[in-house]
Amino acid sequence: MKLIEAIRDLGSLDEDATLYVREPWTADSETIAVVEPSDFDGRIPPPEARGGCTYFLEVSIAREVMEGWLSNIDAAPPLEQRCARVIHYAIFDA
Repeated sequence: MKLIEAIRDLGSLDEDATLYVREPWTADSETIAVVEPSDFDGRIPPPEARGGCTYFLEVSIAREVMEGWLSNIDAAPPLEQRCARVIHYAIFDA
């Protein structure tokens, strides 16, 4: 899936999943959502398990970013703007 699709579908993605996105991070970057195994010890999965993608954010954090931002504005922004907001957060605030 593309990052913009993941942002659009945040509500239906597994809350326990982590987003891994191919760099450079753009709306059209390839994205995978991975639920780590129960014996996960905090290490990032190897590149072959991530499809060459790098750690981006946990789905739960991306949801919090969106919910917090949307609660402070009057109208829902276009999907492209929402995606740009999450990318900005991942780069500068995560």
